[in-house]
Amino acid sequence: MDDARRCPCGTGLPFGECCGPILLGEREAATAEALMRSRFTAFAVGDVAWLLRSWHTSTRPRSLELDPGIRWLRLDVLGTTGGGPFDRDGTVSFESHWVADGTRGSMRELSRFRRDSGWQYVDGDRI
Repeated sequence: MDDARRCPCGTGLPFGECCGPILLGEREAATAEALMRSRFTAFAVGDVAWLLRSWHTSTRPRSLELDPGIRWLRLDVLGTTGGGPFDRDGTVSFESHWVADGTRGSMRELSRFRRDSGWQYVDGDRI
């Protein structure tokens, strides 16, 4: 993705200043929300490697296959608990919007994150 284009995660920042460096491993996500935003961006740009690397080893699948028919449009962060630079755990509730075969849809999830040596996605529940 072009570094100057707006990041898919919804912050309004250019990709090269927002999620781009996180996906490339040049910078760690400082918060659980930043990691969540980078994971949405990874879905939007098809970066399976980042999705797996950012998944906690206790729940990470062996492989992940993205549906090429889904185009991720927008992420709305609805709320967070914990997940700050000095926290060990955090949650992020969000709604992600998509389109597939001309039909728009969305999903809401409450995701759990843990910071061991950097933030990682643990799991989530649809809400």
